Amino acid sequence: MTGNPQSPVIAALGRALLATDATLRRTQLAHWNVTGPQFFGLHAALESQYHNLFGALDDLAERIRALGAQVSSDYVSAPGKPVGDGDVIDELVQTHDEAVEAFKAASAIAAETGDEVTAGMILDRLEFHQKTLWMLKATR
Repeated sequence: MTGNPQSPVIAALGRALLATDATLRRTQLAHWNVTGPQFFGLHAALESQYHNLFGALDDLAERIRALGAQVSSDYVSAPGKPVGDGDVIDELVQTHDEAVEAFKAASAIAAETGDEVTAGMILDRLEFHQKTLWMLKATR
């Protein structure tokens, strides 16, 4: 595999990195601003999730570098709107849904190109986002 930033795998990893960064930022905002009767449980769960996401950012960026491309600032999202008190879970569900779609697309591209290392890494991230979605939806 070349280090061509236009390669489908590198482009897909860039989109996955962007989705992960957006999810990390939304999760941290929710962690800092969550209120209500589920505060303690959500606060702890969200902290665990953003630590996981931060580690994933590093792994994805390092995979892009291992494939010979630079990690561009295009892969880092701008902070989103403030998280509201009543819609924290809905906003996080939407963000994780978007991440799932990005990782599904990246998985297909990695499989098409025969990049088994990237495919395995992407599947691990996809599993995290799907499990987190299930947990967030269970709080409703």
